[in-house]
Amino acid sequence: MLIPWNEWARASWNNILFFAEAGHLEMRWNGENIPVIQGGELNRIAREADLYNQSVKNKYYPLMSQMTAEGKHILPEAKAIYDKMRAETDYEEQMKLYHMLNNLSDEQQYVPEYIALTERFQRALANQEDSLLKVVQLAYLSWLFAKMRQTTVYDEELQQIAEAYGTYFKEYALGKRMLEKVEAARTNVGGKYIDFEAPDRNGNMYRFSEMIEGNHIVVLDLWASWCGGCRVTSKSMKPLYKKYRDKGFTIVSVAREFHDLNALNRAVEMDGYEWPVLVELDDRIGLWRTYNIGDGGGCVLLIDPVTKKILARMPPVAEIENSINEYCK
Repeated sequence: MLIPWNEWARASWNNILFFAEAGHLEMRWNGENIPVIQGGELNRIAREADLYNQSVKNKYYPLMSQMTAEGKHILPEAKAIYDKMRAETDYEEQMKLYHMLNNLSDEQQYVPEYIALTERFQRALANQEDSLLKVVQLAYLSWLFAKMRQTTVYDEELQQIAEAYGTYFKEYALGKRMLEKVEAARTNVGGKYIDFEAPDRNGNMYRFSEMIEGNHIVVLDLWASWCGGCRVTSKSMKPLYKKYRDKGFTIVSVAREFHDLNALNRAVEMDGYEWPVLVELDDRIGLWRTYNIGDGGGCVLLIDPVTKKILARMPPVAEIENSINEYCK
């Protein structure tokens, strides 16, 4: 990846992805259009894919933008929440409205014509991505990393390709990182949770699998005291916990903190969590990497403790309650 210095300094992150193939490579780029990269078969394939993707965007973006500009893409109820969120000046209230909007399904937010348009757009892009994956296979490292990071559903074919690459180059740092990503991607929807041990705020160690024994459905809430959105999400689950804690539902949270627990203790006291709160201090356990969260504040995972399967990542409260009613009959 080539990142021009002035772009990096502005944090706009325009960059050029290219294959370091043997021979002469020529790159021309003006900061706006797709870079012209000449030299090597893989670069030719990648450029064809970029041009195709751009043509798809040129076709669909104006149509979606026009509907958005005219306000014809959103349903009245969702628009009312969106307008209120934009007008709100209090951050916490703004985040509540954001989560309220985020908890709505596409059918509750958008008109059917807009949903159909975006689905056609995604299908057009996906067709080229699948084609590119089959042609380039293991060589397109940057694309493969990005694809692994973006995919939230367990993809067996993608896993096999990534694992083959990581195994072949396991003596190198990039190969090791790929294998870590493969392991982390097992925690996507459809995969199984990875067990761990972590301390509580008093330093007592607990094993996650033992904490959830006997329950029918579990939420693993990975959050942080410094992540406002995470805390709003966590607090939104308090009524569920109070209502279903004795019916086979439980929550275990792990807070990602740095240096000390002062901010965490204040957050727990302020937010009033009644479920167990464990700690990931200074990334000693590596839990955020294990669960494919990267440097984000956190993630909510809905788990079936009997099969160990991950049923959802970042599910809205309504979906969690539906699952509780299904699993805790």
